[in-house]
Amino acid sequence: MGHIISIASQKGGVGKTTTALNLGIAFSSRQYRTLIIDADPQGGVVFSLDRGRQHYDANDHHRGLYHALCGEAEINEIARTTEFDQLFVVDCGIANSVIDVQAFEEATRASGLLREIIQNTMQYFDLILIDCPPGVGLITNGALIASDYVVIPLQSEPLSLRTLPQLLRQLIEIKKTSNHAIEIAGILITMFDTLNPVSKTVTEQVHTYFNDDLVFQSLIPRDPQLHRLYSGSMSVKELIKEIEPTSIGLQAYDELAEEIEKKFLRK
Repeated sequence: MGHIISIASQKGGVGKTTTALNLGIAFSSRQYRTLIIDADPQGGVVFSLDRGRQHYDANDHHRGLYHALCGEAEINEIARTTEFDQLFVVDCGIANSVIDVQAFEEATRASGLLREIIQNTMQYFDLILIDCPPGVGLITNGALIASDYVVIPLQSEPLSLRTLPQLLRQLIEIKKTSNHAIEIAGILITMFDTLNPVSKTVTEQVHTYFNDDLVFQSLIPRDPQLHRLYSGSMSVKELIKEIEPTSIGLQAYDELAEEIEKKFLRK
């Protein structure tokens, strides 16, 4: 049986999509048949993985999670291949407009529906990662109800720390009422800057407030090279090959994948 991991945060801009993307690539390189569900209408994961690709089905590009929620498709049918052998992706299936996002949110309103849809496709994948939109709305709620674990990226700055309690309260409620099995895989410190005392202070506070088993040992450093995952015309696979020897961010995500694998996937 595979594992379902949501990447969720109340605050935007904390590295959530970058975490989903890099974990997907790292796990697929470890020969886990991995699916990333890009449940964020901004579509950062899909945008990155489609850059530089020459061939993909343009019709499938418009069929995504929304259509699965509406009963028009199965997730395994609309999962698209990527340039990484064991990595697949499903997008929202909507445009990033107010009307479409509202329709998408309404489609996730039925409690447990997303979990049922994902469970029906688990036989095809070893691991499913869900990139949630920022906040604790209907889409994120549905993803958490569907998940075995949640990874919580936390930018190493004070405002990010202040938003954490709302997500934790939601997780407690979901565990009580809708998904008794969900666990916090870990709080992930992102954009850590060794030269910034604020980064160090926030990291120390996280370790003070939470038990060590709730905070990943891996730290994701601030690395400008990671921004290139969303810019330029080079494919992600080519880009990673180019920057991997010097990118401290990519190295940190590989360490994070190893930490998650040892702690959860080898159970």
